[in-house]
Amino acid sequence: MTARLPFTLAPLDEEPFEVWLHAYAARLAMAPDQLADALGLPARRGHGTAIRPSAEQLTSICTATGLEPRAVAAMFAPCGPAPAPRLLQAWMPQRTTRFCPACLAEDPGQMPAAWSLPVTFFCLRHGQLLASCCPQCGRRPTSLAGPSRAGRCTGPDGCGGVLGTARPPACADVPAARQAQEAISDFAAGVRDPTGTAASRRQALGQLTDLTIIASHVAADDPRRRPVRSVTLLSAGTLTTAFTLLTVRPGTRDADPLASLVAPVPPDAVPPAVPLTWHGARPALRARVARARDAELRPSDRLRYATTLPEPLLPVPRPAGQPDLAAVRAARLPDQIWPDWAVRLSDEGTVRHDKLLPAALVALLLPHSDMPLHQITALVSGRLHRHVIGFQVGKLTTATSVLRILTELAFALDAHDIPVSYRRRRDLAADTTLIDDATWARMIREAGMRLPSIGHARRYLYELLTGCSLQTAPPPYRVTSTGSQARYDDFAIGMPAPLVTALTVHARRQLDTWGIGDEPLQWQPPASWVTATSWPGADPASTDPAPIHHGLLREQATPGQVAASLGISPGHLRQVLRLHPLPRPRRPVRYTIIPAAAPVSPPSGQQPGVIYLDPAWLGEEYLTWQRPLNDIAAQIGCPMQTLNTFARDHGIPVRPRGSQIGIASRAAPGHHPRDLPEPLRHALTGRNARRSLHRLLAITEYASIHQAARELGIWPSALYEQVDRMEHACGGPLIHRRPRRADPGAFTPLGQLLCQQASDYLGLRRVPGQFATVHADDR
Repeated sequence: MTARLPFTLAPLDEEPFEVWLHAYAARLAMAPDQLADALGLPARRGHGTAIRPSAEQLTSICTATGLEPRAVAAMFAPCGPAPAPRLLQAWMPQRTTRFCPACLAEDPGQMPAAWSLPVTFFCLRHGQLLASCCPQCGRRPTSLAGPSRAGRCTGPDGCGGVLGTARPPACADVPAARQAQEAISDFAAGVRDPTGTAASRRQALGQLTDLTIIASHVAADDPRRRPVRSVTLLSAGTLTTAFTLLTVRPGTRDADPLASLVAPVPPDAVPPAVPLTWHGARPALRARVARARDAELRPSDRLRYATTLPEPLLPVPRPAGQPDLAAVRAARLPDQIWPDWAVRLSDEGTVRHDKLLPAALVALLLPHSDMPLHQITALVSGRLHRHVIGFQVGKLTTATSVLRILTELAFALDAHDIPVSYRRRRDLAADTTLIDDATWARMIREAGMRLPSIGHARRYLYELLTGCSLQTAPPPYRVTSTGSQARYDDFAIGMPAPLVTALTVHARRQLDTWGIGDEPLQWQPPASWVTATSWPGADPASTDPAPIHHGLLREQATPGQVAASLGISPGHLRQVLRLHPLPRPRRPVRYTIIPAAAPVSPPSGQQPGVIYLDPAWLGEEYLTWQRPLNDIAAQIGCPMQTLNTFARDHGIPVRPRGSQIGIASRAAPGHHPRDLPEPLRHALTGRNARRSLHRLLAITEYASIHQAARELGIWPSALYEQVDRMEHACGGPLIHRRPRRADPGAFTPLGQLLCQQASDYLGLRRVPGQFATVHADDR
């Protein structure tokens, strides 16, 4: 039956079994193999390779240690690799030991277990280094001497000499050695302290591990290339130097002395940021190692370890169970960097703007993150490819200033509140139709544009509301090809200011509908969050939009041509137009009528093809005064079909084709129907009314209507019909049919009045021979 051990040492969160076993053995002053035997585990041939125990072995461990089965099983779960065996041995009791001659001279029976630790080298009581060899035989004494041989050289080859007579080694710097030993002793005590908290024990374990890794490099023959593979009793000088290197904090100008221990990078090689011999160290030490290799690192590693900052910024230890920094940032940010920042970070046109935006966001997630690049990329979107993002990040961050700006921005985002909940907006937009067909058609009509796809409007609103990329957006907002991206960019560039304003107001109303009206519609970090004074690209907010507007509207150049002529990237041009839209559409419809209580004549400076028309005025002209639509259309300067559509849209009943119509402008040029007296106004009503009036005046020159028809070259029946229609319109007979006289007496009084009005208002007079031929203009 397994015996109960003197006390219980609770494992840390996610602590591997091997680490816990060594810490427990150190607390019990036992070798790890001895403790494993006591726990009922089979012989172990290596460290860091613990095998999940059987049910019987699990019960034995729980009985001996007093731990719950769940806690023991968790140590065998794949929660992370254990430190290398050489690191575990560095703070475990060894078979040989150092000793303090002064302590043994005072009390030969005392042989503290701490003397057998490789990291114990100094006696704090007597202020001297520990001796390591017997004064008589020169061998290292064993640490397993029985009570009868205490204070003597023991072991298989021990001579039995008195160790208290040895001379302690000379110490070049006693204060430094004392300081180092005090700290190391605290580290070792903290690791095996059963009353300590998980955080304090983890901190002590990390410090001791870091010290051991540095010491192993210091102790190597060539520390820059071959760190020792096993650690027994480390020398005093090695441990003192390692402690000094561990605690030093290099400044901006001073080089880190730790750099002398970091292996150099072969020419034309792409090295890892942290060599394999430094694995297992805490993030702070790994960051120092990476900083020492900064000049040879790839851009993503320079971002990850923040090596381009002027002051070293070491990562804060992350408590167990807390998400990685990349995951925390990804939950707070959009899935692409803010467009203004993207332009300012890269404005040479070397990368595609739509690829740059998500790549720069991934770069923001890298600083002080432990996640590999492919996992960080998946945090942003499952539609992004790691190799593409890696390539774009490499192109984006070739300049040290860009790396520094991105790193500073990442840490500034960690320290500041963000007033926009991007994740909530993404979720809401995915389940919302952001604009309906009727609203979009009205906006387009008022802006004087051809009707583009409503899909572009919804994509624009999605970008406006969420700040996210259309490359990774959910349907129906996603752009699925390079061509669709180009068409959307063309739409966004060509939007005039009225349409941009209308969509902005619509987006603001959408936020209110979602119940998040307290958030700004758009937000981006202020430039003051970083210390950069010079940027690779220009600020779009400070770019003069006038040359861009002139090139697109007056010179009819393409956006690419305008960008090239101004020496800016296409992404820069698009962002300037988002901030300063065009005053009118690049490709407006030929004629657009906008309902407005404004003069019919176009106001000064009005954009071509746009007419402001009062629907009430149109109704009065068309319905009250019975003017034909083509006459009104000619007056305001637009096609009749456009006016016809406008009338129907505003509830004005349009007469069918071929119906009786009112007075056209060519029937009474220069006169509005309201200005004409009766019966002239009604005489001019209908098709070809002016021609009919000409023929009426011509009839009186002939003896009969048949003769007049023959002379005019028309059928008598047609002339009779025209006379009857005009008399019906005027409300009575206009000529005497019998007897026929070819003189003014042929007109009735009503006809004489009509003749006088035709002369006064239209300039038509009855002169003999005047109407012998009816001109084509009068037909």
